[in-house]
Amino acid sequence: MLTHQTDPFPLRERWDAFVENVEAFGPLPPTGVTKATYLDIAEGLVRMAMPWQNREGAIIDPFTGSEEYSATSRFVGALGNLIRAGRCRDCAPACLRAYEYCLARLDDPSYKPEFALKEMLFAHRALAGVVPPDTLRRWRDRWAGHDPQRHCNTVKRGMNHNVVVFVALAEYLKRLCGLPSRFTLIERILASQRKRFDSYGLYVDYDQAMTYELVARQQLDYLLFCGYTGEHMDWLRQACDRGAITSLFYQSSAGVMPFGGRTNAYHFVEIHFAAVAEMHAARAWNAGWPKQAGIFKRAARRAVGAIVSFLRLQPPRQMKQGFDPRQRHGIDSGGEYSVYSLLLASLCALTSELCDDRIPELATPAEVASYAFALPSFHQVFAASHGYSLQIDTRADLNKNATGLGRLHQRDATPLLALSDGITTQASYSLCCSAAPTAVAIGPTWEDEAGQPVRLASLSPSVASCDLEHVEIQPGGIRFRLKYQGDLHGMCELVEVYSLSADGLSYRWEAGPLHAGAGITVPLLLTDGQVDAEITQTRFGASVLYRGHRMSVDCGGRPFAIDPRPHVNRNGCYAVLVVQGAGPIRITIAPAERPGDQKESPCSEAPAATKAKADRPNHENN
Repeated sequence: MLTHQTDPFPLRERWDAFVENVEAFGPLPPTGVTKATYLDIAEGLVRMAMPWQNREGAIIDPFTGSEEYSATSRFVGALGNLIRAGRCRDCAPACLRAYEYCLARLDDPSYKPEFALKEMLFAHRALAGVVPPDTLRRWRDRWAGHDPQRHCNTVKRGMNHNVVVFVALAEYLKRLCGLPSRFTLIERILASQRKRFDSYGLYVDYDQAMTYELVARQQLDYLLFCGYTGEHMDWLRQACDRGAITSLFYQSSAGVMPFGGRTNAYHFVEIHFAAVAEMHAARAWNAGWPKQAGIFKRAARRAVGAIVSFLRLQPPRQMKQGFDPRQRHGIDSGGEYSVYSLLLASLCALTSELCDDRIPELATPAEVASYAFALPSFHQVFAASHGYSLQIDTRADLNKNATGLGRLHQRDATPLLALSDGITTQASYSLCCSAAPTAVAIGPTWEDEAGQPVRLASLSPSVASCDLEHVEIQPGGIRFRLKYQGDLHGMCELVEVYSLSADGLSYRWEAGPLHAGAGITVPLLLTDGQVDAEITQTRFGASVLYRGHRMSVDCGGRPFAIDPRPHVNRNGCYAVLVVQGAGPIRITIAPAERPGDQKESPCSEAPAATKAKADRPNHENN
């Protein structure tokens, strides 16, 4: 953990070198994202939610029929920031009604006011100048009587949860709104949170979830952006600066934030990152650091670009998939449609305030650079080269993810084409169909001493360690090894060998001696829940055609078969290619050929893919 300001930052040299050379990568196609993009997303979601408001002001989820915690307050925050930006002024009465509803519940710990406080303060800024003086006095009296030390459970119970950082930010926002605040409480909360940061500047929550690394850090970055200069400013600034840089390197080449732990794949995660990147872009620009500013600016916009196609669907999807929201596919506890669609709206409205459209874009690391690094605090490895990027979970939370290579993205292709997250058999999030029959990532399968099949994807507690070794970066790409050790069900050591280049991913694994049943699994997308992919079995392996790009798997002349049973994760439904032997195999992603240019025709065994299509979960084409 970060205990001294002199702790070395592991990515410092890599970041400095990238900044120095970033202009050599030349201009990339502009993203087209502007301040208006954030506001358009927020306004669209808020107007969609207007009919959900009941007479008392509460937001009722359209699919559960209940008020879900924090949905009303996030509606308030989104609408308040939109009104401040000159949007949705016709919706001010709805904002006022929801604000009053939340204000009446401010002191109820069961209402989880930790999440409501900052959202209500965003609305307070917008409404304070338009309500009668007696209403404003009543509001101020109500806020003066609220004490987080009595009314917020996470503060009362020892400040051992990331949620307390929301309280610290809200106390500071109260000062900016001219309301009574407790600055000493801010200092106490920050003192309790310093131990949460590692040397990469990342916030390590109790269950090592990647999403809440970013969520918590964004609150603290915004606290600094708003002008906090208390006794914890120096270490907090260092941690947030490091974390912002690290998150540039863990952003995928398609602009997506990492999986890992609870609450994966929701769009609000990208906008938490966009808010961080916009703040650091503006700060760098104002400090006279145009290259750093341009990198952060494009990274923010790339994150927005990764979610817009899903938001164009009707109704808009709240996560990276096409399943109709009525099916509640992929939802974690607390992640109902009203909650996270309105959190997305609130974050977009806020981020529009942080956005400076004067800053020109420059390339981001995963788009153009070659690197590999491990995040020990989160048991994750990230790598990129020539527009491809990987994420490998070396000891997964099997209730959410799978161990092994869970993500392969390419800069210009939709993130769902190859794989965005591993597949687990014991998903704790909701599914609209049966759970996967086997755990799957891109990775090894073998047989144990009893002849039972084993997949690395299904192992976690028995993985004692995983070391990133022999990283070799050349102009043509990057090569590295991962060495797993532990009780690996018949083995004590397994090594994966990865090579990334313009020709895609080359993958193999090795163990001594190689076990019977050695093979490699590769998930093949069947459907994202709204659009079907086309799987073709070729002479060399298999290919998947989806949304204008094709993923091709070359099995290197080894025997292979396609398991047609549906394997589901948050993003979609997959068949599984099983290749005999330990490789190597090669996976490439490229634009699809024009009609009539397809080089491979489905062979006589292609009905395996057809059978898989028949077994897919039902979904509606919108």
